[in-house]
Amino acid sequence: MLPIVHTIANIFTHDNQINEFASSSGIFDSQASLATDRVVEGSRYVSSRITPMRGAIAWERLNYKRRGYVRVRLNDAVYHVAKCSDGPGKSCPVEKYSRYIMKKVDFSGSFEERCNVTTRGVEGTLGNSPPHPASKQ
Repeated sequence: MLPIVHTIANIFTHDNQINEFASSSGIFDSQASLATDRVVEGSRYVSSRITPMRGAIAWERLNYKRRGYVRVRLNDAVYHVAKCSDGPGKSCPVEKYSRYIMKKVDFSGSFEERCNVTTRGVEGTLGNSPPHPASKQ
């Protein structure tokens, strides 16, 4: 289980990654896969609603009656987590959300292995590669 800490984390990314963050948060998990040949009317996932100019995603931690809850905000709209919305205002208890996300992480596997991430400082990998010839000017 993820540790429960009392800090604020700020993460900044380019707008082309907001869709990935939103999709991994669990808010679209109850929706069927999108069609590749047509627009699906009534779909909860609409990319233009998630990433307009200056799009934003936030995980908000709420405290209610001495318990912690999580909800996801995309731009100015609150989205409940599809399989975890039994808290106040359809929020998700922090412990339950943590377990839910860890199951998704376990299912998906290691980011480093799946994406073939190299380690900086290890011979023969990205961090120790010789400079590109075009960079020698």
